[in-house]
Amino acid sequence: MRGHKIVIPETLRKRVLVELQKTHLGIVKTKAEVRSRFWFPGVDEAVEHMIGTCEVCINLRPSPPRVPPAPWPRTHHPFTRVHMDFLGPIAGRMYLVVIDSYSKWPEIYDTASSTSSDTVIEKMYEFISRFGIPQTIVSDNGTAFTSQEFKRFCEINGISHVTSPPYHPASNGQAESYVKIVKKGIKSSIMSSSNTKQSKNNLLKFLFDYRNSKHSTTGMSPAVLIFGRKLNSRLDR
Repeated sequence: MRGHKIVIPETLRKRVLVELQKTHLGIVKTKAEVRSRFWFPGVDEAVEHMIGTCEVCINLRPSPPRVPPAPWPRTHHPFTRVHMDFLGPIAGRMYLVVIDSYSKWPEIYDTASSTSSDTVIEKMYEFISRFGIPQTIVSDNGTAFTSQEFKRFCEINGISHVTSPPYHPASNGQAESYVKIVKKGIKSSIMSSSNTKQSKNNLLKFLFDYRNSKHSTTGMSPAVLIFGRKLNSRLDR
């Protein structure tokens, strides 16, 4: 041991690095995960080299933002305000992305090719069954969110629905930012998979690792802020 960290012998270092790289979370989150768990001489350089030479990570590097995302007031409890947006089509499928503003916990729903209000409402009831009714939903001005059906859904459940101004979807800063992150995760899942089933499993692994990684804004992982503990992972085993 080196303090609270396990010292990894040379014969096992590649195996541990491969495990860390499976979901392509990027250099910041990967280094944070390393520093919380283990150490070996030159570990930072090894992580940098691994990510710098990874074909998937190189292809998924984000472009610099054209404008900074609009700030939103800080929330003090989980699932008080959620931001949502559609992502896709990716490989012919659409995804509904829902982000908790407090914990940064992401949920992703595969909606096949549908972007209708009925589909959004169906997925939101699934969301509510796990996390409860949010006070506020923030979305863009897409037809699925501005329909009478969605307006009625919000009224029935006492939800305040806020939309970003027309032609300025970046005002929904939280979802816009996380859609980029989730899109990267979905793309990495597809690019590193040989079939649909493996893509789905890789996406779930990405979500698991993201929820379990320390977030740069909160300084804690979404899992800790929601459950009060980190989720047990293969690295814990």
